[in-house]
Amino acid sequence: MPPILFDVGYKDVTLEGFPIEVVYRISHKQIGVLFKEPVECVVEVELSHLRRRNIRNPYFPSIYGVACMGVGKYFSRNKGESGMDSAYRHWFSMLARVYKKEKGYEDCKIAEEWLNFQNFAEWWYSNPHHVNSFWCLDKDLLRGENRYSLYSPETCCIIPKEINSAIRSKSSGNKLLIGVSKTPSNKFVAQINTGNEKSPYLGTFETKEEAFKAYADAKTSHLKVLAEKWRDVISEGVYFALLNYEVSKE
Repeated sequence: MPPILFDVGYKDVTLEGFPIEVVYRISHKQIGVLFKEPVECVVEVELSHLRRRNIRNPYFPSIYGVACMGVGKYFSRNKGESGMDSAYRHWFSMLARVYKKEKGYEDCKIAEEWLNFQNFAEWWYSNPHHVNSFWCLDKDLLRGENRYSLYSPETCCIIPKEINSAIRSKSSGNKLLIGVSKTPSNKFVAQINTGNEKSPYLGTFETKEEAFKAYADAKTSHLKVLAEKWRDVISEGVYFALLNYEVSKE
């Protein structure tokens, strides 16, 4: 009796150029396919995909040339849900900011382990605040003395949008200090971002150093207010990071 087409032992090459081998059959429609590189793994796929050789290697860095989906229980979309998985949405946005070199993210890096979506999703869903759709993935609050901004399990947290917006600092340009802008009369204005639509006016000063001090004092005070406001729902690490926040001039 001739062998069944695409039976166990059948070998081919995917459209991405990876050798594959059928290692088991689940049904007449679904099979298990073995990849040996870049990481050995078995992927269960529809037979129709094999016929078209359209089988994605889960460890191939197909996202911005650096990141992969990996093998595990997490997917970009969940069964029965029309929207994108929340972990995947934040993960993909993180990759886009860093690898598209969006303004303000030119020097950012992502920890190697987070280039695999499974690892990021495991961290995301272990955080009790992942269910809050208006909370944000933040890399700045816990970074401490890092020379550059790093997305990693140790440096990131999930925080309310209000806190995330208040932490952000925008350069005013013209080689001025953060939080400082220059008036046509060569005075210096200080403003902070409170997380609301309008940034409070802190005053006009003779020097940029005076303006920056007013900005730094107001920002640290405001973050302490937010720490108390959200104390019952944020983590202890986030709470103390807000209380001890130091404003950088850069």
